[in-house]
Amino acid sequence: MTPEEIMSVQAAIPPNVLQVLSLDPACQALIPALAWRPLVPDRGLEEEASILQQVTAALVLQFFRTLQIILPYVKLFIGHAYHYEREHRISERIFSKGVHTIDEFGRWCVQFTHTICKMNDGKVGQAINELTTWWVRGVTGGIHQGISEGVVVLGAERSQIPWLRRTAAD
Repeated sequence: MTPEEIMSVQAAIPPNVLQVLSLDPACQALIPALAWRPLVPDRGLEEEASILQQVTAALVLQFFRTLQIILPYVKLFIGHAYHYEREHRISERIFSKGVHTIDEFGRWCVQFTHTICKMNDGKVGQAINELTTWWVRGVTGGIHQGISEGVVVLGAERSQIPWLRRTAAD
């Protein structure tokens, strides 16, 4: 093994394993070589991880372990589902029925909305229109702002993104 490999193995062995190895006479010869550890810089001012951070780390680790166990079964299920789909063409049927259902529902919604908007001399319709306009502006503005901030966080410069370029007024 190269010196780098030896150092990485030595650094990876937990102290409790070294204690177990020291009890086994066959491993006594290996103890001096394994007990040496490279010096770790002092972490004087760093704080210990909070309980929240430790719990989050444990949950993420468990998620990946679970994912590692479940992933082969998911792949197998997807393979069988794909084969079944190709054989019976279920997605085509669902799509055609869905289009028909949405068309009928859309017609009903137009009639219902028309009836509601005419209530109280059209004032209800005007209120609904203003509420819809407010909601659409809020959602699109939030999406725009979130994407803009996300792109900046990912490291793209503002000059590369057309909608983030500063104007002469800024």
